[in-house]
Amino acid sequence: MESPRFKLNRIMDNIESEIQSEKTIGKIIKLHESGWGFITSPTYQFTRIFFHWTALQQNTLNFTDLRVGMMVKFFTRRYKEQGVRAYKVEVIENDRSEDTPVLDRYDIK
Repeated sequence: MESPRFKLNRIMDNIESEIQSEKTIGKIIKLHESGWGFITSPTYQFTRIFFHWTALQQNTLNFTDLRVGMMVKFFTRRYKEQGVRAYKVEVIENDRSEDTPVLDRYDIK
């Protein structure tokens, strides 16, 4: 059994970069019934950003209410072995207007 200190060091070694200081905007591209999904964002081109239901902010929708195509704001952290993960994910509400599609407003295709 590894010691708590060794375990913490192993976890910290897996982190490549510090926490992002500004929120990124993206679009949900996949949701799985077991509580995880992927987001795409122009900030991380050609990258699927993983998120877990526990990464949702308390002031946003529940995971079961999320839909593919919804726009979200989130922070990211990059891990050596696991890639980019989103946390503090928040749905951008009241963002749709009749005359301006969401995708055009954020240049996310």
